[in-house]
Amino acid sequence: MLQFFGYKIPFKQPFATASGTYRYRSGIIIHFQNATTEGWGELAPLPGFSEETVEQLVPILLYNRRYLDEALNEGDRSFIESLQHIHNIPSLSFGLDTLWYDVQARLNHHTMAEELFGATTADPECNAIVGMHSQAQTIQHVQEYVEQGFSTFKVKVGINFEQEFSILKEVRQRFPNIKIRIDANGAWNTEDAIINLNLLSPLNVEYCEQPVSELSDFEQVAKQIPVSLAVDEGIRNKQEAMQLTSTMGINLLILKPMLFGAFRDMDVTIRACRTHGIDVVFTTSLEYQIGRTVTAVLASGWGAPQTAHGLATGSLFQQPYEMKQEIIEGSFIIPVHPGHGITPDRSTLHELVG
Repeated sequence: MLQFFGYKIPFKQPFATASGTYRYRSGIIIHFQNATTEGWGELAPLPGFSEETVEQLVPILLYNRRYLDEALNEGDRSFIESLQHIHNIPSLSFGLDTLWYDVQARLNHHTMAEELFGATTADPECNAIVGMHSQAQTIQHVQEYVEQGFSTFKVKVGINFEQEFSILKEVRQRFPNIKIRIDANGAWNTEDAIINLNLLSPLNVEYCEQPVSELSDFEQVAKQIPVSLAVDEGIRNKQEAMQLTSTMGINLLILKPMLFGAFRDMDVTIRACRTHGIDVVFTTSLEYQIGRTVTAVLASGWGAPQTAHGLATGSLFQQPYEMKQEIIEGSFIIPVHPGHGITPDRSTLHELVG
């Protein structure tokens, strides 16, 4: 039997993006169960980034419920692939693949990592996210995260560089052994990016994510700076990601699976990136625990080794949604149970019927 549930989980603090401020994160949980096994998937379009919405996904799922149920009972993946191709909706593709591989892994008594990659994988290291506040507040937040076991820190920049530069210099002086990566969210033009990144170079910045908004400007920036560059905004599918292989100056791709879609497309993209010397860093899209855990599994098998990934987002949610034991000593602890190992608390969900 196939069931669909909605969720609406509150943030501890309103979450601000360029497209608005959000108090809740919404999404859909899929549950399949028959006499021999079960499985769970999650669909969670990210407002302001995804083109689709939760409201658009519900009728698609309800209309195809019987066919999906038959496909899962018969172990026939062809209908799922057809549905992914017809609709070409990233969160739908991600959710269906999550459900399919969870079911198959449980049937085979494998973890999801074993089902996908043929072997167990190490728990991926996570970066902590530090907001730019006052210098004293920023230093305090870094200290707290260091005490929790984090060694890599992502800092948002692009609003007031003079102030940001001053704070980052103090952070580096106080914490000489941590890794610092920055995200400019495309706020700089090419001239400012070149000037700012050359000033930041002595701070041993691990990389700068999205220094400029246009992919075509990366090469010009990269030629004149010693800092590695990562691309995020604008890369949302396999076709767009393939542009990276012909664009000079890009060292890393930031990949959000919920916004990217099907596992097979991620596999093709990552193989192409590896061929061209581009590392892949995985990040969540502020999902419920299923989406976060599966993103961590994908990071453990496909992500750049010895590199922290953006997985420590569960702490943004209020109780009981915050998972205290999800991150330990700066690493995401992947469950060792069959499948992805997550069984949601149904009391936090409401069933979608129709």
